[in-house]
Amino acid sequence: MDKVETAKLTKHRLRSEMEERYGHYLWLRRAGCQKAERVTCILEYRKLRSRLLAGDYINEVNARGNVVHRDRDADATMGFRGGSRYAYDFRILQDGWQQYDTEQDASYFGCWVHIERRLTMCYAEGDRILVECPTLESFRAELADMERFYGPAPAAFTVIDPDKRTLTKVYTARPALPADPNAPALSA
Repeated sequence: MDKVETAKLTKHRLRSEMEERYGHYLWLRRAGCQKAERVTCILEYRKLRSRLLAGDYINEVNARGNVVHRDRDADATMGFRGGSRYAYDFRILQDGWQQYDTEQDASYFGCWVHIERRLTMCYAEGDRILVECPTLESFRAELADMERFYGPAPAAFTVIDPDKRTLTKVYTARPALPADPNAPALSA
C-alpha cells in the first residue's frame, strides 16, 4: 500500500484516500494479517483524517475556473441529501433550479441549473457534482461547455396525429442567461 502523499489533495480525493485506508485496514483485520500492516493502515487513515479536519486540502477547480463540489460536499452546499435522481428533481425544482434536458435523462441521471446563484448540478448513478461559478463569464463558459458536451436539447414530447399521419416534436428551451447582462436576476 502506498504511503500518504504529502502534496495537497482535493477534499474529495482526501476522503477517498481515507476511506480506502480504512477499508484496507478492515480487510487486513478479517484476513488475519500481521498486526504491523494493520497499524500502518490505521495510522495512515488517522493522518488523512487529521488533514481533512485541519482543512489541509485544496478546492477542486475545473478548466473554466469554477469550484467543483462532489458527493457529500455538494449535498452540504445545497443543504440536503436526496436519495435518487427524482428526490433531487422534486426538491431542487422548488428552490429555483431548472431542469437541463439531455438525451441521457433517466432515473439515474439528471442535470439542473440555478441561474441566479450561478450553480449547475449533475446527478449520475448516485454521484453528485455541484459546480459553483464565481463570475458571469465563468457561468457562461460552464453553460457553453454543457451545451457542447450534451448536444442539442431533446424533444420534450412527441405528438402523433394518426389522421394526418404527422409526427410533431415539441421542444422546451434549456436554462440560459438573458441576453442583457444588466438584468436584475443576475445581480452578484
